[in-house]
Amino acid sequence: MSIITKGYDGKFGEAYGGDLPNGVHMNVVLAERGSATYAEAVRSLASPTKGHVPFLACLGANNLVRPTTIVINKVTMEDEEYARLFSGAAQIGLSQGVLDAVKEGYIQQEDMEDIALLVACWLDPDATEETTIRLNARNAMFDAIVKAIQPITPEYVEDQLQYYETARNNFYKGN
Repeated sequence: MSIITKGYDGKFGEAYGGDLPNGVHMNVVLAERGSATYAEAVRSLASPTKGHVPFLACLGANNLVRPTTIVINKVTMEDEEYARLFSGAAQIGLSQGVLDAVKEGYIQQEDMEDIALLVACWLDPDATEETTIRLNARNAMFDAIVKAIQPITPEYVEDQLQYYETARNNFYKGN
């Protein structure tokens, strides 16, 4: 078995799109056909659990997105409306974000068949606005891919080193 090495394999990215309650967060791992990363992406597709069923992203019935994009929900699907918004608006949006990355050259068209994306997607459980969700998912997916592809620069490292001692987020606001 030969390993394809085009520089995509094992690249990680993440991004948040929009504001609550219609915000969307994406984590993405890029994998090249023939690699261990690719094998794990395929394995994840075949490993559903209750409320978390990985699926292949589509733009609609019989319209699989390329590069192949495996999506896993971060929030357990227990509510029919949430499942509709996730499977509908979020799926369409993240699929559009993948294709935006192809259109903008972050993923080369000639590589589309040889890579896969493994995406963990969080959609706020209180989300209600499907068009806003779609747009937020599109932006988050595109931004996550860009972050995965772009090299770590000295400026990025310097920003991290200046920020990390005072870091805060929506879940931690302490001292």
